[in-house]
Amino acid sequence: TAQPRDVVVASGLPATFSVAAAALPSPTYQWRFQGANIPGATETGYTIPAAAATDAGSYDVVIANSVGSVTSIVARLTVGLPMTNPSFEEDLFTVWPGYISGNFPITGWEALGGHGINPAGGSPFADNGVIPHGTQVAFMQADGALSQTIAGLAVGSEYYVHYYENARTVTTVPSLEVQAADTTVVPAHSVPPVGSGSYREVFSDVFTAATADLALSFVKGSPQGGDCTALIDNVAVVLVPAGSAPTITTPPQPQLVSVAGSATFSAQAIGSLPLSYQWLKDGTEISGATNRTLTLDNIQELDEAGYALRVSNDHGAATSAAASLTVYEPVPDLFNTGVDDHRAPLADGAVDPH
Repeated sequence: TAQPRDVVVASGLPATFSVAAAALPSPTYQWRFQGANIPGATETGYTIPAAAATDAGSYDVVIANSVGSVTSIVARLTVGLPMTNPSFEEDLFTVWPGYISGNFPITGWEALGGHGINPAGGSPFADNGVIPHGTQVAFMQADGALSQTIAGLAVGSEYYVHYYENARTVTTVPSLEVQAADTTVVPAHSVPPVGSGSYREVFSDVFTAATADLALSFVKGSPQGGDCTALIDNVAVVLVPAGSAPTITTPPQPQLVSVAGSATFSAQAIGSLPLSYQWLKDGTEISGATNRTLTLDNIQELDEAGYALRVSNDHGAATSAAASLTVYEPVPDLFNTGVDDHRAPLADGAVDPH
């Protein structure tokens, strides 16, 4: 009833897979790594206390009783480079609301006084959504960078950054940019609050390491002004093995657009560079649509279709799931209550003309 999910962690962090099932009689569980049974892994969850490169690979679980058995989907464990405090669990901030100015610094990270960690008992700046890993997250209320220098990169090899983001529920929305040394690998983007759900998973663009040491920075901004807070958790810098075929990490999302409107689809993939892009409409190539984004203007009913992105390199290709474009015809004589013929609000006491 709930499948195990892919896990990405920095080296040394715990990694947990879980599953849920319904059966009569009650079932047994046997977790497997690369298709082989893991001794003693017979519960609904399986945790690797400190993930290492040798643990990376495919995990699934066989669930069985006297009537039969079923095997879960395969979930992958990806293990990144060693980092210091990548999931913000090493410090115990006891001073509410968790600013570093009233506590110890965040171990391993350079941070501003307006940044911090949710302390015991919670924090008004990190109270939004289900924390992806552990019990603590970093929050960035002040504008500026949260940074760490990571060692051990292979010069000339390719990497990407993986993390989870969220935002505090306030009237303005923060922006967040991720920089690897002097390269922007996640452009500045708005971070709307996720709410009570899980944080949003983010994969950066693939970049090539120019040096063995990397300054990784999360730069928070306030494009609309006012008080806003960005949250991050479970950071990892992951090697892209040489000769990696593309894998779709972020598929395009469905769009609902009126006739004569516009729509933009975007998608992302991880794989060895360089990557080539081709958009498809109902499986047919769209001439000239060879970027990561596809913008359609002056949309008509004939544009209603499923749009997918095919990403390729010298080692293979991957095609995203198709995102539907639904086109609707506005009703010209449909009016809300309390507006005039131009849909402007009526004066107090005016009679609704519709």
